[in-house]
Order: sequence, then structure tokens, then C-alpha cells
Amino acid sequence: MANIFLRLRGSWALVAKSSGSVRLLSVSTFVHAIGLGIFITGSAVFFTRYSGLAATQVGVGLSLAGLVGFFASVPVGLAADRLGAKQVVAGCAFVSAALYLAYMFVHSFIVFLVVVALLAITERGSQGARQAMVGQIVPEASRVSTRAFLAVLFNIGASIGALVAGIVIQVDSAPVYVILVGGNAVALATVGTLTMLIRGGSAPAVFEKRRFGGALKDLPFLAVTGLQGVLSIHASIFAVGLPLWIFTATSAPRGIIGLLAVTNTVLCVLLQVRLSRGSETISGAARSASLAGVALLAACCAFAVSEGLGSAPASVALVVGVAALTLGELWASASGWGMAFALAPERAQGEYQSVFALGATAQDTVGPILMTAFVLTAGPVGWLVVGLIAVLSGALLRPVGLFAERSMAGVHDVDRTT
Repeated sequence: MANIFLRLRGSWALVAKSSGSVRLLSVSTFVHAIGLGIFITGSAVFFTRYSGLAATQVGVGLSLAGLVGFFASVPVGLAADRLGAKQVVAGCAFVSAALYLAYMFVHSFIVFLVVVALLAITERGSQGARQAMVGQIVPEASRVSTRAFLAVLFNIGASIGALVAGIVIQVDSAPVYVILVGGNAVALATVGTLTMLIRGGSAPAVFEKRRFGGALKDLPFLAVTGLQGVLSIHASIFAVGLPLWIFTATSAPRGIIGLLAVTNTVLCVLLQVRLSRGSETISGAARSASLAGVALLAACCAFAVSEGLGSAPASVALVVGVAALTLGELWASASGWGMAFALAPERAQGEYQSVFALGATAQDTVGPILMTAFVLTAGPVGWLVVGLIAVLSGALLRPVGLFAERSMAGVHDVDRTT
């Protein structure tokens, strides 16, 4: 535990030297994570126990909201380029705070659909704007390391929020459930206020008019986005595939899921910043992508061999697998940040970051289906196939990323001569 705090303090010292804006961004990220951790952990209980919705209604609503958020992200990213990333992030935070308070009055499916769809626009849409804001207020050489530190803060904050939600759920009282949405609303209002205090990230003095969908027509960039989305399969493996695999195919004790979650969080806090170093360039990001693919393959192999083992050996295999999976997650994250920042034109950060986020969004939709319909059915072979796909994607990101970089340079050369 002491090592975690020492590592965190050292990382904070590096970021603190940058600017007051980065410090404000760090605090807002931490507060945002606490609020989100409170809500996400207890959201299913809130909707069914407090709002009185059926579990199927909640599932349908969240799925439809995900679709709305998918299509809203790019327009919101364009708004960030035109109005200023800071203004869009702050505005989305304030609107989201009001919408979370509105959850207190949701007791019908139709009203739930309206609120959750609007939240999908403000929350999913603001992700690209938030990434663009990092690009606007942080020097190019420090963007990936800063983003890595913010990820560490987010992990810690979300864990704290989850603990708070656990206490609320244990009390199991309707009035207390209000904390789940009220706490997140207060956190988001704080995020909006802190964001407005940040220097930089505002609208450009002269806005460069561009056709809608420029990033969506950038085929090399879309190829990088797709390959990076494949590497983000680690999210579905950890959240969906692994828990179901433990319950249906291994002899490991069910309680090991908690140990695996702690292992993942601790490794993320200790290693995120360190493993992100060197990913600021396309070549460096591609190296991280290759390492991510290899680590994900190793994790999949460990999960595959856990089937048929005794309780203790299976537990060891699962812990080793999660350690490898976490390394894959950290390298994949570093690769994604490096690629996205390096390939996004400075004047179109919002649009390009929003399009890049679509890769992970698509994985969030396809990944759970892949886990349940293929991996759990195919067994060890399914794990091996997923691992090999990850290795291939990681390897392809080097040539595809370098090609995208050359294509971007060519476009800029043409722009300068016209």
C-alpha cells in the first residue's frame, strides 16, 4: 500500500510541474471518478428498487442510450472544435448533473428512456471533448504521460466511489438511494466549475470551417481506430467473459473475483504511468500496441488452461491471467492515447478524438456478445482465437499507424501549398 502512494505522489509531482490547469484537470478527474463510481456500482439497484423499473427495461434503456451516444459523439466533438473543448466539457458536466438529479423523479419507462438518452449525449459525447481539452492545455511531449496519470486518478476515485455505493446498498433504504444519483450530480457540478477555471481549451480566435465528417472520411485514421478498438477487448474480457468463465468453466472459488478486481486496480495504479512512457510518437505507440497484443494473448492462454484444473491451480492461472490482462490494458491504453494525439490535427482535436473513441464504443457493443456467444461456447479454443486476434491487431498497428502518419503529413503539405 505504501508503494502505491509513493508511486502516486511521484507521478503527481511530475504533473504538478506542468501548470495550474493540469492540476485543476487532475482534481476534476478525481472528483468525476468518485461520483461515477458511486452511481455505476449502485445504478442497477437504484433503478429497480427506487425507480421501480424492471431489469429488462433498464437493460433495453441502456442499450438504446448506448446507440444514441454512439451517434452523438462526433457532433459533440465538432462542437468542441468550434465552441472550445473547455466550454463543451463544462457544459456537458452541468447538464449531466441536472439529468442525474432528474433520475430522482423517474418512475416510468418512457421518462427513463428520455433521461438516459440525454445523458448518453452529454456523457458519451463529452469524452472526445475531454480528450481534446487535454491536447489543448498540455504540451505535446507530456500528453500521454498526463493522460496516464489521469487514468490512475480515475481508477482510485472510482474505487472510492464504489465503496461509498456499497455502504448505501447495504443500508437498503429508498431515501438513502438518493445518494447514488445526488452524489454523482454534486460531483459533476464540481467538475463543471473546476473545468471553467482551467486556462486554455477555449474556442480558437478564428474558426476554420470544415466539412462535416472529415475524420470519418480519413480512412487510414479509421483503420487505426478500428485496430485500437479491437485491442480494447480487454474491457469485455474483464467485465463479462472472465466472471462468467469462472462461474461456468472453472473450479476456482467464486470469491476470487474480488481478488482479481483488486489485482487489476493495484497494477493499474502502480504501472499505468510507467508503461505509458515512450508512447508519445506513432512508433512508440505502435510498440505499446504490439506488447498489448502479446499480453492479451498470454492472458487468454492462462484463462483457457484454467478449465479442468483443481481449485488452487485454477486460481493461480486466473491471477496470472488477470496480471497479463492488466498489462495488456495498460499498453493498449498508452497506444490509444499516443495514436489519437499524434494523428489528430491540432485544429480538429475534438472531432478526431470523438471518432477515435468510436472504436472503444463499438467494442463495448460487440465485445460482450463475443464473450457470451463465442468464447464461453467454444471454451479454450475461443480464448485462443481472441488472443490471436489481439496479437494480429497489435502487430498491424505499426504499419497502419505509420501509413496514417504519412497520409496526414501529405494532407498538411497540400494545405500549405494551396
